[in-house]
Amino acid sequence: MSFPRRSSFSRFLSQTHSCCGGCIGAQHERLTTQCRRRAKTHARDCRPWTSRMHIQRPIICTASALYPAIVLAIMFESFPLKLANAEQIQLEQMACSNLHGVGAEQMNARAYKRRPTSDAFAEVSCRSHGVFNRKPMRFVVRCERTKMQWKCSDAQLEIIVPVATKEVRVRPGNLSAEQATGIVRKIGSSGLFQNQPLLDMLQSPCELRPGSSRELIDVGCTGWVITMSAWCPTSDCPRVVAAGRVFE
Repeated sequence: MSFPRRSSFSRFLSQTHSCCGGCIGAQHERLTTQCRRRAKTHARDCRPWTSRMHIQRPIICTASALYPAIVLAIMFESFPLKLANAEQIQLEQMACSNLHGVGAEQMNARAYKRRPTSDAFAEVSCRSHGVFNRKPMRFVVRCERTKMQWKCSDAQLEIIVPVATKEVRVRPGNLSAEQATGIVRKIGSSGLFQNQPLLDMLQSPCELRPGSSRELIDVGCTGWVITMSAWCPTSDCPRVVAAGRVFE
């Protein structure tokens, strides 16, 4: 998952605000039923733009409201970046050793241009600092380079959740590791949603965030957005109430 430039983020919101009928206004705002209807209508006016991005309509309007970084990341071409040894040491210290007392296990860096000195972003995976449910857990940190200066965001906890025959890397966000585990396992055992296997939607990594109302949980995986609800009048909780692809 790429980490977009902030300067590009405002332009993205402006475009999606127009394309989705004025429903996009905040980074984690959920679309209401009315906004979803308007998104379908306004998507006709945005066909050239969304076609270039190869994103299903009106999924872009839903996904950009839930996880704008996921959608924005594919709007801008980026290139693999080999970090200099000095930068690798710097990122390891900033993201892992200075704050968590462990080294870096993996760094995935990409640049916005082919020049080695161009603005860039990186996701740093720290080495395991402990165990949860007999599986290693670690911190993942996203960093951004502007004018050759690196800045890193807050670390995200990442755990491993066994679901059926696969292991899903899960980032609980503001939820507890136990809550996140229960939600992801529920998704994996819920069969089909609109003829799509829910287990196939659990593509690592999956990030969990509270929805706009108390009973909703949003799960953003690679290529998919899933919404869970704790309001279940006729079925076991939590239940899947929405799911869709982010890009093709």
